[in-house]
Amino acid sequence: MKNYLQEIKDKNILCEIYNDKSDSSKFFLGYIIAYDERVMIVENISSNGVHDGYYCLPLESIFRICWDTVYIRNFVKLLAGKDFKRGNLKLDVKNLLSGFLAQIKSSKILCNVELYNDELSELTGYLEDADEVNLLVNLINTDGLSDGKALIRLEDISCVSIDTEYLKKIKAFCS
Repeated sequence: MKNYLQEIKDKNILCEIYNDKSDSSKFFLGYIIAYDERVMIVENISSNGVHDGYYCLPLESIFRICWDTVYIRNFVKLLAGKDFKRGNLKLDVKNLLSGFLAQIKSSKILCNVELYNDELSELTGYLEDADEVNLLVNLINTDGLSDGKALIRLEDISCVSIDTEYLKKIKAFCS
């Protein structure tokens, strides 16, 4: 699998990434930015053809990756008529997850944390601390107001995202 991931990453191949076995109609459409033995970072593109953030996904949660599909070929045609601009996330670390979290923390980037086995559990906020076991998040509610803190075990996290359309809206409310 790693040979294919490396080729997709190196050639900037647009792909569909599936990680929700309960709903295989949902997938990320985007580019693989980086991966290691534990996680993958994907630059997502919204269905409207705009940059929609970065998602850090556990590799174990990904059950299918597709590229060169009819959907993607048609989507590329739609993108051709837009002024699509890719993001500029740069990561140069050996441990991708800890490096991604450290960058979020040090740059004070608003993030969204989704938990396994709980579709309703998405936490939005700023990372206060992270270690090999836990993540401490200063929570921000949907109105952009401080809403306490949450301590989360890393093993319970299904996704950490930054720079999404949703988070840009929340950040605007914080101002």
